[in-house]
Amino acid sequence: MSQKTRFFPIATIIMILVFFIVQPLFTGKGKNFKERFTNLLESLKTLAPARKPDTVVVKGNLKRMVEKDGIEMVFIPASKFIMGSPKDQGDEDETPQHEVDIDAYYIDVHEVTNKAYKKFVDGTGHRVPFVDAEWAAPYNWRNGTYPEGKADYPVVLISWDDAKAYADYTGERLPTEAEWEHAARGGLVSKSHPWGEGIDENVVNYHVSDISKEDLRPVKSYPPNAFGLYDMAGNVWEWCSDWYNANVYLKGLPRSPQGPEKGDYRVYRGGSWINPAKFQRCGERGKNLPETQSYVIGFRCVKSVQDTNTDIRP
Repeated sequence: MSQKTRFFPIATIIMILVFFIVQPLFTGKGKNFKERFTNLLESLKTLAPARKPDTVVVKGNLKRMVEKDGIEMVFIPASKFIMGSPKDQGDEDETPQHEVDIDAYYIDVHEVTNKAYKKFVDGTGHRVPFVDAEWAAPYNWRNGTYPEGKADYPVVLISWDDAKAYADYTGERLPTEAEWEHAARGGLVSKSHPWGEGIDENVVNYHVSDISKEDLRPVKSYPPNAFGLYDMAGNVWEWCSDWYNANVYLKGLPRSPQGPEKGDYRVYRGGSWINPAKFQRCGERGKNLPETQSYVIGFRCVKSVQDTNTDIRP
């Protein structure tokens, strides 16, 4: 077959395709050119490959998915909950207790680990966790990686901006203060801790006494709450997206509150391994400067439901 002969059927096919694409622009009763052009664009969108859906696995009554960083996330349904602490239990900035309406979201089952954070560092060239101080030496990264044997430990020495950069990279975000407390409570009402009432060293990594041996522990070292979430108390504090305001609970909060528009400090939640029992409560609020890097502050991520493209599988 000659080159000219091979060209003929190809040209014919192209002309036919062009005809069927362009023809609708000049036909279509009762529609002007603009409407027909808009309809054509919508039709062409269907030809583009769809983004591969996130795989959502249903385990019992919990829906879970795994995102870019390899950390499993749990689906938290939209609901109302009582935020804050009773006056006789919490600090003044935890009062008054108030009802908050939260949209559905996904949240990491545990804190972001060194192993997961290294994927981010390797993929972006972002600075490694490091503070030039003696107290930070056991937690500092060297030669581009985390301390030996600490892959499954929470990443620390992370500023708020570091945490946000990680969340942006993975297509997630930091939780709002309301989302964090909602998740920590695990559906329990009027309970102090993620597991209910009372506290001991079998359920949380916290400061028991001055003579006890305490330090960071690997994620998932303690039982999860009713939502299947680990370390919502103890181990490390967790950065939230909100600016801190001591009086924000007095102002009345809208649906899925995002926190104040500005401030000097960012909120963190959950208590840590160096803090005593009081700081392990669901309602406890912490704050620090966004640039702070500490061996007791880490984070976990959330994802809005509308940002997912889910394929639910049993």
